Amino acid sequence: AATHTRLFVFTAVGGLHKLFASQTCGAPAVELPWSPAAGSGGAGRTCELHAHAPGRKVRPDAFAWLAGPGVYRGGLQLGATEPGAVLRDHNVMPFPAADHSGGPLSMAITEFHYLLLYEDGVRAINRLSGAVAASAPVPRDAMSKGPGGALSSTVLGLVSDHMAGIVYLFSAEALFEVVLKDEGRDMWRLHLARREYAAALEHCQSNQQRDKVYSVQAEEAFVSGDFARAAVFYARTPTAAPFEEVALKLIQAGQPEALRTFLIHKLDQLSKMERSQQTMLATWLTELYLDNINQALPNAPGDPHPNTPGERGVTTPSHAELTPGGLGGLTPSASEPRLHPSVQEFRNFLGDYVDVLDESTTIKLLSSYGRQDDLVFYASLRGDHESVIA
Repeated sequence: AATHTRLFVFTAVGGLHKLFASQTCGAPAVELPWSPAAGSGGAGRTCELHAHAPGRKVRPDAFAWLAGPGVYRGGLQLGATEPGAVLRDHNVMPFPAADHSGGPLSMAITEFHYLLLYEDGVRAINRLSGAVAASAPVPRDAMSKGPGGALSSTVLGLVSDHMAGIVYLFSAEALFEVVLKDEGRDMWRLHLARREYAAALEHCQSNQQRDKVYSVQAEEAFVSGDFARAAVFYARTPTAAPFEEVALKLIQAGQPEALRTFLIHKLDQLSKMERSQQTMLATWLTELYLDNINQALPNAPGDPHPNTPGERGVTTPSHAELTPGGLGGLTPSASEPRLHPSVQEFRNFLGDYVDVLDESTTIKLLSSYGRQDDLVFYASLRGDHESVIA
């Protein structure tokens, strides 16, 4: 229940008869300081209390109160048993700057806006930003001529058909439908400005808008030093962040792992029709993985014992044996230590992208880095059993 300055909340378990039988009018849940003389921009002839349910749902989750100083709005927790817990995240949104039209006469809630009815027209106030998003004059059919021939408004209020999703404006003599066109088109931008990225993506209507959201997330992650996360978001922005620019940025930042993450995501986005680009990225990734192995293993390439067991607790195997089935594949012998994580990651990559790697180039890279075991593994992936046996 509401007046121009007070909002009361009543709760009870059961029907309305129990509610009215068990309640007395105690202290208001909200009381606003306001008087009609405080300014002409306050509420007009009436005060209204509205509840709103998302989509076509029956159970409301938000409310708006056309109060004296503004629209008091917030969320509803209808399952709460205590009056103080029913309202959540509630605050007052001041009316737009006062003008000659005076205060609003009525109000309606849509998915993204509060519609305020004034003597001279309707204003749509964005529920998120509080800014005037659009305005429309009162229909001429809702005007009447005064004694001197001057037109004056006869509008009375706004009313909503929630299930049909229609808002009506009515006067003493007519009923008008308020038509809303693409009212959510700017919501992605508003959520983005508030760093509410999931909500921004939900309201994006084009790939360009989604690219912008991902680009902002990428830049934020990069500045904060979360380079792996930045790489993932950069990979999702083909138009907002050019490939060469992002790759150079990660290289200059000295982040090879983030660069690998970025390249893997870009590689996964390529279609089979883009075979040359797939091969180029896969080859670059192969070299990055080999550089990573060189840095991770305790012995440099060319060491007579590059895979000596016991150092750092993990090593690459010094040999592999055929499976009992013959040439069906390779498996480490039971006596060998487990693979170093960097080697295992590289072999997983080889297994995933063996079909797009150029055979000659990959063999040359593996040989130049002294990765004989990985050469055998790569040959087994290709089904080159002669090389495996040799």
